[in-house]
Amino acid sequence: MLRLSAIFLCVALTSGAYACQGEAWHSVPPVEFWASQHVELAATSYREVAPAERARALSLLEGRGFVPLTSAEAAALSGTQAPPVQGIANLHLLRALRLSTTNSAFAIFQASSGEVAVSFQYLGSADGPPQRTALVVALNQVPAKLYISCRGAK
Repeated sequence: MLRLSAIFLCVALTSGAYACQGEAWHSVPPVEFWASQHVELAATSYREVAPAERARALSLLEGRGFVPLTSAEAAALSGTQAPPVQGIANLHLLRALRLSTTNSAFAIFQASSGEVAVSFQYLGSADGPPQRTALVVALNQVPAKLYISCRGAK
């Protein structure tokens, strides 16, 4: 029964509606992205920007999907004394969308081509429109292209 529930959840997340449709930053990764070799980044390799730094982060992302960061910049934006991951040269600030909901998390995937997919995933329903935010991320390589989506399952 547990295995069936896990399969149902995976199907629901991959076939569910995109809750951020209509938002200018929203861009669904093409099927080719998922068919390519890609990895999901560990949750320890990224952090949402601190609420006090959100306005500054969004202004840095004006007109572009990602910005390279120094370790000091990454630490300041994430509101910590150190960057999210030590010893990684490819620290970047990435655009992201989130919804007002509980039972949610970001998932970040990077393809061997350098393309990156940032997905806000949640269970249940979301209140209100998507909100723009930013993530400080330690990537495997410099991003080639960025996709941003929100996926939910009820």
